[in-house]
This record gives sequence, structure tokens and C-alpha cells, in this order.
Amino acid sequence: MRIFIFLIFFLVIQYVYADHYTPYSSLSYVDRPCGTDLSNLWLDVVLVVDNSEEMGSQRLFDVAANIIDVFGANTRIGSNSSEPITTRVGLITYNFNATLNANLSQFQSYDDLSNGVFHSLSNVTNSTDSFIGTGLAMAEQLLRRQNFNTTRDHYKKVIIVYASAFQRNEDETPEWIADRLKGSGVKIITVGYGNSHGLIKSLSNIASPGLSFNSSGDGNLINQIQTSLLQGKFQCNYIFYISISANCYCPSTWIQYTSSYSNSSSYHYGLCIQPVPTLTTWRMAHYACIFLGNHSSLATEYNQDKHDFLLDAVKDTSGFSPPYQYHIGLMSNSYYWGWDPPTGSSGPTLQSWSNWILGFQGDTEARSVINIESENLKEGTTGWLNIDDTRTKAGYVCESYACDTDNYCHS
Repeated sequence: MRIFIFLIFFLVIQYVYADHYTPYSSLSYVDRPCGTDLSNLWLDVVLVVDNSEEMGSQRLFDVAANIIDVFGANTRIGSNSSEPITTRVGLITYNFNATLNANLSQFQSYDDLSNGVFHSLSNVTNSTDSFIGTGLAMAEQLLRRQNFNTTRDHYKKVIIVYASAFQRNEDETPEWIADRLKGSGVKIITVGYGNSHGLIKSLSNIASPGLSFNSSGDGNLINQIQTSLLQGKFQCNYIFYISISANCYCPSTWIQYTSSYSNSSSYHYGLCIQPVPTLTTWRMAHYACIFLGNHSSLATEYNQDKHDFLLDAVKDTSGFSPPYQYHIGLMSNSYYWGWDPPTGSSGPTLQSWSNWILGFQGDTEARSVINIESENLKEGTTGWLNIDDTRTKAGYVCESYACDTDNYCHS
């Protein structure tokens, strides 16, 4: 009966994840979201699963089903020298001790993963101990052997912990191990089954910010998958959304655009920002941003939130100083104002929101835009001023696509 249920679940996932993905268009006049094409997920993931007596057989089966939900039927599982867009998955179970059920090289297809997970999580042990630190320690060892300082070192690393209890032993303190992992760039997701002895709070102490969840908090998971994917609302499926978010990041010299500059846990867009204080003309700034590659261009400002984020980033960048002024990607072709597009794309025309300084935008010979502090504005804020693109020199702000499921990065 359990195998029959699993097969039905597998077929539902195959249907749900097929043909419901729409790629981003640069003409859409919204800031680029993180890619959500599950078939292009590229991560190294270690599953750390509590199989102690406390977990129980039914909940362990629920964990197995949830793992199948995470990766969907189209994710490229394994490694392939000719195809870098793949996800490797390792599996560790723990109770009193930890057991390596599969290293990061073992599962080479989605079928491998499904069969291996279902087989490894078919039965709980009779151990009443659930030492989560043993599982985290083994996950850390696995990543150090098979990810760090390898050809996949730039792939984001994720540990997903499924736990029914939170016990410590003397040798492996889970909080210390988790802090060490997070300090090295590993995302830790925790899912609590039950809440005995404050489990959810304890798990939140080892999880990355905002990535601790309660398995019973979101209702019918299969229904949520169908609804969220068919409607494009990926946030509804909490584990799927977090997996995609982990696979959306910026190179070290860039700042990821978020809904709040001061809150790194706020909503992440699929855009990277780089303020450059070097004084140059708009035209040279345009070419400098293109040279950075990866769909780069001068930055857009579709709304007040984006404008505020760019200004905060400029203020935080060494080399800029008051009164602030910096080129952005707005330009005119004598007929209309539009945004500087990445190479090979078309940019949208200026729409509803604008930030012109009162009295400007009238000079038809001044066809490019700079953000600048003005006596007509509140102190510390900037507005749009149209300028000659070959004369006025200032710093500038570039933006590029984030590394995600729609945009693979080689480093």
C-alpha cells in the first residue's frame, strides 16, 4: 500500500512540474525575479534525516515524499562533465550515530534519488537517541570532501535537516557546527516534525535566517504544490521556494537586490547591483557595465523602492561622497525615454513612476540621466537630471542578472 501511495505521489509531481515555467522578459517592466525553473537547479544538497524512534514510520515516509517534492521530476540529478547545470544530492540518516546512505556522487538520476531515498527512509530504528550534531558533523565532512576546493566549489551548498527531536551529545554541539557551516557559506534549512521539548525553537537556532519550518504549518503539501506551480506562486511551497532561493546569488563583488537594503533576509530578486565610484561620462559608464558581462547594463529604477536601494548601496560604497551623483540607465532617443538594456535584449520605455527634479527633462540635447542631489530635494536624497552623455562625469551603478536557474555562472 505504501509503495502504491508513493507511485501516485511521483506521478502527481511529474504532472505538476511540467510545462508551467515562463522565463523573464526584459520588457516586462518589473525587476527580474530569481529563476524558478526546477529543471535547471544547480546545487549540492545534503539531506540530514532523523530516523530515530521519535520520528516514527509515518513521519519518515512523509519526509521521503517531501524530498521528492523538493526536486521534482525534471531536476538533473547527478554530475555530468558536459552539462554543468546539475544538482548532486547526498543522504545522511542519524539517531545515536550518523550513517552515510549516499555521498554526493551516488545518485546520478532522479530515479536513483527517488529509489534511494525511499529505500533508505523505509524504516525507523529502535534508537531513542536523536543526536542532530552527529548528522551535521557528517554533512560538513561530506561537503569538505566533495564540494569545497573542487570544480563545484562555486555551487551553492545546502543542508536540509528533517528532525523530530533535538538532543545534544558531548562531542558534537549542533549550534557550533551549524555556525561553522553557515560561516563558510552553507545554507541550512530545518524542518521540524512535532514540537517536543521546544523542537522548532531549537531548530531555528541552527537554521539560516528565516529558513526554519514546521512540517505541520502549511496544510496539504501536494495541493499546495499543484496550486502554487499552476499559478506561479512559488512561495506557497516553502521547501521548493527555499531551494530556488539558495540557487539565486550574486558574485562576491556584487550586491543582491532585495526588497529591503537593511534586511538581508527580505525578498531576493534575481538582480545584482554594483556601484562604481570612478568618475566617467554616461556613455563610458554604459560600455563599462556591458564589459562586466552576465547580462550587465546601467541600473534601472522602475519604482521608488529600487531607487532607494541603489542610493543606500551608493552611500555604503567607498569612493562615493556627498553630494551624491551617479549615472543610471535612463536615456532618450529623441522620441521617448527608455532604459538601457543588457546586450542582446530590448529595454522598456519609461512608464508610470519617475523621479525627475522639478524643472528638468526639457533639454532635448541632454539625452541621458544622472541621479544627483539637488537643492530642490530633501537633503540626502537624489533625483533624475538629464545630461549630455559625453560630458558630465560621475560615478555609476551597474546591474546584472543573478546566478540562478536561468543564468548559470561558471565561478
